Amino acid sequence: MEKKLSFSFSQFITTTYCVPDEEEKLVLMNILNLGCGTNPLKDVVNVDIQPFPGVDVVANAYLLPFLPGSFKQVFGHNPYDYNPLCQEVANLLSKGGLLTVTGQPRNQFITDILETSSEELTELGLELVKPTAMDSSLIVGQPKTTKGKPLNTKVMISVIYRKMT
Repeated sequence: MEKKLSFSFSQFITTTYCVPDEEEKLVLMNILNLGCGTNPLKDVVNVDIQPFPGVDVVANAYLLPFLPGSFKQVFGHNPYDYNPLCQEVANLLSKGGLLTVTGQPRNQFITDILETSSEELTELGLELVKPTAMDSSLIVGQPKTTKGKPLNTKVMISVIYRKMT
């Protein structure tokens, strides 16, 4: 039976996700996949505004039920109807944590992110690490548009930010 997280968020926040590393020690898995839609990732906390299969927490991207600094990494894949480069998401990252936003260059939210000034990033407590081709390990199934059409993953990019404060 698939384990679903309780909607008692204080209980969720204390839940620990662990995986063995190369030395067979356990390392904390505190990774958030924001706006996962129908493409949840394994061994991470999958969040979407819709209760699709594989979604662990149903929540609005601007009203997330997690404590500040809860995550070492946040993924925002092909964002639609939310901008993951915002104060609410930046607050979820621990110091040194990474925000990776991926999508097609024609996605308006990706365009907006690429146009973010260094002053705006500083206000969020973030710095640009690099824009790059999308890491193929982040592709789960066939990413689709909101109308259900397949996305061309070969043209998708990733923009990576680091939490400074």
